[in-house]
Amino acid sequence: MNTLTYSLVNHSNVSAEQIKKIIDLKKQHWNYGEEEHLKWISQNINNNDYHLMVYNNVNNEILAYLNLVEVFITFDESLPKSYLGIGNVCVNKFLNRNGLGLLLMQITNFLLNQLNKEGCLICKPHLHNFYSKSNWIKFESDFYLDGLIVSNAGIYFSTKISSKTLTLSKNF
Repeated sequence: MNTLTYSLVNHSNVSAEQIKKIIDLKKQHWNYGEEEHLKWISQNINNNDYHLMVYNNVNNEILAYLNLVEVFITFDESLPKSYLGIGNVCVNKFLNRNGLGLLLMQITNFLLNQLNKEGCLICKPHLHNFYSKSNWIKFESDFYLDGLIVSNAGIYFSTKISSKTLTLSKNF
């Protein structure tokens, strides 16, 4: 019987072997070569950010993955607030629709609670139902990234937000 385990690894402690496995999984979903994925990781994941991996205990294969990166969000005209941005959510394509994505998000919700942090994520419209089922709440107003309004995606939070606008400090 295959059993699963998860690992939350600080980026400063992630091994080269883990990065290779992460990239192999990400390549199933995003059509970039290994060098482009490595470049993206080096430019967007800081040493204090995290990698969350769900493993198959039998062969140590990464079956599901996401990263948690510190982002700052400004609501309306308030001071920026720190959040963990959830990005690169993916499950091995051979295991899609087997509940691993929901498990990954349940683990994420648990870890956010343990870390006493709030989370946010950006997703395309076809994923809205998935994140709603994962108990994330859609922000229903405008949001901005790099000074531009984002109209082709939704932003979700681990807690309810009641503001008119928000601005993200960076993509994740």
